[in-house]
Amino acid sequence: MKWTGWLFDNLGLKLFALLLAALLYLHVLTDRTVEQTIYFPVVIEQLADSLALASNAPTEVGVRLRGTGKQLIRLRYLKPPMRLSLSGVPAGTFTRAFAPADVPLSGAGDVTVLDVFDPPQTSFQVAKRGHRMVVVEVPLVGSPGRGLVAGDPIIRPATVRLTGPATWVARQDTLRTEPLSIAGRRDTLEIVQPLAPPPAWAHATPGSVLVAIPIEPETQKTLELDVEVRGIRNELRAEVRPPTINATWRGPRSRAPAVDARDFRVSVDAQRRGRGMWTLPVAVSGPGAGRLVLAPDSVRVVLH
Repeated sequence: MKWTGWLFDNLGLKLFALLLAALLYLHVLTDRTVEQTIYFPVVIEQLADSLALASNAPTEVGVRLRGTGKQLIRLRYLKPPMRLSLSGVPAGTFTRAFAPADVPLSGAGDVTVLDVFDPPQTSFQVAKRGHRMVVVEVPLVGSPGRGLVAGDPIIRPATVRLTGPATWVARQDTLRTEPLSIAGRRDTLEIVQPLAPPPAWAHATPGSVLVAIPIEPETQKTLELDVEVRGIRNELRAEVRPPTINATWRGPRSRAPAVDARDFRVSVDAQRRGRGMWTLPVAVSGPGAGRLVLAPDSVRVVLH
């Protein structure tokens, strides 16, 4: 009882004294001169509207600093950006070494920059800016519930504006969203899905799309398809055995009536072979060809 009384008597005053002691200790501790490495974010600005970055620039730079603990804690917390101006820079390779004067000390006059080292300089490509509208694709993950199938995604908007280096943009035809799971779904899924981010030096607008995935009962339809032979030498002719193959289409019940054998092309490539009998794999093309299962998936071709 004696010890308990001693411990809890004037408890508020004792806690206040303990807090003051801790604050005094921290004040003394952080008033000493120390050396620390702080990473500053890099902001690229003043690039002409007609230009774009064509390779990755550093997102942060490591700097070795000397100063009091209080000043360095403040800089570590605020992380003022290191600004890299590209005003007047033409297309081509941009190279620049970082200097102590680039480090934003935000009024911390007693802080000394010892080294700018990670990285000590930057080098990246600047190119003419281009833009185009590209089609959005939605990669699906998983399968709906038993006896059901996913229809073609309905995407709004179906295209987005892609900007970046002109030569790179010209090669892009599609842009995907983040993968969308339909595992176990039994009804139509409608969701706003973000785009998979393009490279840091490119930009897509808008950054997300509205996606509706119809979930319907699955059905199948059997088609008989003629087989064409490509890549035949001019002096030869081809005989296909069998001349037709069966294809089973599996998909949403609502789409089955519109599926027609004339919409698909089945072919084999003779690759300009000589006379003889060859077993060649079958390829199929056309809208929704990915839903076809071929039987057989190869045929014999007699060249004579």
